[in-house]
Amino acid sequence: MGITQVEGSRRMGIMNLKKFAVLFLTILVIFSPYAHGQQRNLKTPQNRLIGHWLVQPLGVHYYFSPVNESDLMGVVTFFVPKDYNDKNVAGKAQTWKYAVISQEPEGEEIRLKIDPEHVWLKDEESQRKLFAVAKDGKTMKMGLYDVPYLGDVFQKDYSCIYLDSKVSPNK
Repeated sequence: MGITQVEGSRRMGIMNLKKFAVLFLTILVIFSPYAHGQQRNLKTPQNRLIGHWLVQPLGVHYYFSPVNESDLMGVVTFFVPKDYNDKNVAGKAQTWKYAVISQEPEGEEIRLKIDPEHVWLKDEESQRKLFAVAKDGKTMKMGLYDVPYLGDVFQKDYSCIYLDSKVSPNK
């Protein structure tokens, strides 16, 4: 007994569907960020900190680079979008070096020392910032400098959301 035309068409359709599925999955794997080593390392707060963060409700951006193994310093860039309400800082970026002072490797907290010394930051303690980076790497609490004479804005904790893996506004 031979194959009827209907059965043959059905088998061809199933084979074409299988070929399409294999082709689709291949393309998906090739263009997946995981295929190119872009999966974020979320093991420690230091690893989760790396990347581009949006500070809410201020609307400003922080970019954290990895810590350089030779000098144990990283770079943090603070960027204010052009549409920010304070035109004195809008569209500007400031870059500083940072060092990890301490972290809870299995937890969320990390304390950084931000350099250089700012004119209005007088003592060693005021140059330190505490961050709590969620274990899923999607959100972060940022404690700003504790400088009483500058007002409440510098004493609050701000919520941040992770946007992408960029380590500077230009990259």
